[in-house]
Amino acid sequence: MINPLSTEIQVEPAQLADVEVMDRLEQEAFNTPWSRELLRGAIVNAEYIVRVLRLPGEGLLGFYIAHGVEERCNLDNLVVDLAFRNRGYGSLLIRDWIEQAERRGLARLTLQVNTANRDAQRLYEGLGFRATRLLVSYYPNGEDAYLMVREAPPDHSTLPGSPARPDTRKQKTRRSPSR
Repeated sequence: MINPLSTEIQVEPAQLADVEVMDRLEQEAFNTPWSRELLRGAIVNAEYIVRVLRLPGEGLLGFYIAHGVEERCNLDNLVVDLAFRNRGYGSLLIRDWIEQAERRGLARLTLQVNTANRDAQRLYEGLGFRATRLLVSYYPNGEDAYLMVREAPPDHSTLPGSPARPDTRKQKTRRSPSR
């Protein structure tokens, strides 16, 4: 397990120069991976949150892609290098996503997870998500997924067990997505 307070670990905005490694991780992790073009497009689109996890000496170990619409933010993609799984990096990326979404004023967080992926489901449940709906044949290969949802608590404390913090952000006005 990693120490999330370690100053060596960096979660930061993805750059176009990261696409090659992101693509490799994506190809290794999924049967139906995103294309390089989709990865590039997400990085340059302001509606998306695309952040990478770097570890000195190891380089880019993982990333996530999420998009916000109105007051909702959906986690579209989460990848951790196969050699570095089960060390807390996925949790670190999800916690970063939650914080980034809250900074944008996006209170309702959603994601889709394969019904067969119990490890991921437990991870998400531990961070306050709950399965709300079965999505039949959600994936291109016909496998099912659960829609999982996390509503920000009224005090906007970031994660279960985190100390409450006052909401000092200015209220954001809604805007229509540019699609």
